[in-house]
Amino acid sequence: MIHLGIDFGEKRIGLAVSDAKEIVSAPLSIIKRVSDEAAISQILELAVLKKVEKIVVGMPQAFASVHETQVKRVSSFIEKLNNSTDIPIETFTEAYTSKIAHTQRKGKRPIDDLAAAHILQRYLDSRL
Repeated sequence: MIHLGIDFGEKRIGLAVSDAKEIVSAPLSIIKRVSDEAAISQILELAVLKKVEKIVVGMPQAFASVHETQVKRVSSFIEKLNNSTDIPIETFTEAYTSKIAHTQRKGKRPIDDLAAAHILQRYLDSRL
C-alpha cells in the first residue's frame, strides 16, 4: 500500500511517498500554498499519479497556545482534504521532524518534503 505523507505549513506543504511494501518513505515535492483548495488539488493530482491508498498528515502537538492555533489550521485543512477525496486520512505526530530535517538539509533549500518524509517514516515504523 502506498502512503502519502504531508507536512502542512502556512507557506509550503511538504509531500513524501512510501514504497508499496510500506517500509521506507522518500521526499516527493513541495507545494507552494496559495490556498487550501489549490494545494488540495495538487496533492490529489499527485496522489492519483502515485496510486496513493492512504494519506498521513503530520499533526503538531499542542504544547502552547501557539501550537493550538497550528493544530486548528491543520485540522481545518484535513477536513477540507477529507471532503475532497475518498482516500483514507490519518494523522501522526510531527514533533521534532522539522528540526531533524534541518540537520539533513543541503544549502538553503526548503525542508518541507524532508519533514514530510520523517513524519511518514515514523508512521510506517510505528506499525511494525
